[in-house]
Amino acid sequence: MKRFITLLSLVFFTFFIVNTAFAGLLEDTLQQLHYENPRVIHGKTLYARLAEGTDRPRVVYGTPNDVSGVNPPQSLKNGQYRYLGYAYDGEPFTNSNFPNDDLKTNYDQRNWISEPWNNGLCNNQWNEDFSEDVWNSIFAALPPSLHDRDKVKILVPPTPTTMGSVRAWHQRPDGIWYETFNSIQYLGPASLEVVPDEATVKVGGTHQYHAILHYSDPNMKPQDVTNTAEWSTNVPEISKVNKGLATGLAKGTATITAKHSGLTDRALFRVINDSEPEPPSPEKPEPPKQGEEGNLYVLSIELLDANGSPFYGTLTAGQNYKVKATYKSKFDISGWARLGMFYKTSSDVRKVGDYVHVQMSPGDTTEKTWEFNAAPGNGSLIATIQLDWRSGEAFNPLQFEGKTETTYDDNKMSLSLGGSDSPTGPPSTRVYERTGYYHPVRTVAVPVYRKEYETIIEYVKVPFVPAKYKVKTILIPHKDDE
Repeated sequence: MKRFITLLSLVFFTFFIVNTAFAGLLEDTLQQLHYENPRVIHGKTLYARLAEGTDRPRVVYGTPNDVSGVNPPQSLKNGQYRYLGYAYDGEPFTNSNFPNDDLKTNYDQRNWISEPWNNGLCNNQWNEDFSEDVWNSIFAALPPSLHDRDKVKILVPPTPTTMGSVRAWHQRPDGIWYETFNSIQYLGPASLEVVPDEATVKVGGTHQYHAILHYSDPNMKPQDVTNTAEWSTNVPEISKVNKGLATGLAKGTATITAKHSGLTDRALFRVINDSEPEPPSPEKPEPPKQGEEGNLYVLSIELLDANGSPFYGTLTAGQNYKVKATYKSKFDISGWARLGMFYKTSSDVRKVGDYVHVQMSPGDTTEKTWEFNAAPGNGSLIATIQLDWRSGEAFNPLQFEGKTETTYDDNKMSLSLGGSDSPTGPPSTRVYERTGYYHPVRTVAVPVYRKEYETIIEYVKVPFVPAKYKVKTILIPHKDDE
């Protein structure tokens, strides 16, 4: 869904389109690519956006109107601009819907130019350290005559959630021409899955977790990377882990984390005392059929202070805090999921920020952090996934890509908060930011103290006092009675 947002700037209005489904995706993609936003390109401060492609969006800086001083120049043909904006390194980003200038030769007939960045045709290859998965994905989309890293200029590398774009130049008798390949799909690892997603042992006991790497390429089978993954625990006093083998050191609950190929997944690890009953061995479920069964659920929820560090203790009313929730997909299909966070007090339930829509791959795990301002009294935070909030604590389930989940009981998780102390001074300013299609929208709410007076209407009993005078009535004839 798209909507228009109007920004007032001096005496004129600027209109731009915001794609709410891409808001969280843009933020995640920029972090994955280590892109800064905004970015100064050719003297202009430009914001990143996701331009919609044929299958997946693409990261572009600025708008078609921002492109100038390039060769060939910006132009409009058949309702399509030649360039959508700029790539990260300042190269103009070609619009794949713009009519092709060269229809006379095929790819294998062209004399491709080697190292175009050394011939003044483009900027330097801004990142020499692209992974093998990125290059394999690129070459899978290019003709064999371009399977040479020295002939390809990467504008935007493909990622599991966004399309890539590359450009190459070729020599013709009438000059130098270029060709841009935009719809490059990432074929490398798409998600990491830790199995099982939870386990319980007694103090001194162990459990073996496995890390499974899933690929975007449907021809690639999942790979067990348990021995090469990076493992860690968030509570070393409760557990330790080595190559997926977790050991219980003390009673409590810890989160076991695995990282591989830039991907992350987590699992719960519970440790109980010897006196507690042995947990039953979980039965191994049969694998679901394609797209028929699956589940989305909240894996964990954690309270943080304003700096992002874990917070324990009593909240202070009016102060800013953060809450981080981790979500997981057990579907074997990809799709968009709605993430939400709510703050429940004794009097009401309110949303913490806006909903966030993220794309989740099979077995994918994702995190989202919200900022919230503590209210007086006891309360709790509620993290949700694929639930639609109406009012109070009423949540309606939503389908995932047209599929109903096996259960919605775990689509929300609560975190109880201790009573909030009274603020020691004026409440702090709260700042909210959300990424728009072109520019981020920033709202600053500055709290103030003020006195309010309320008029109370009530009945007051007034004693009846008899009059000291007699009432004398005089009747006067009316002319109509004569």
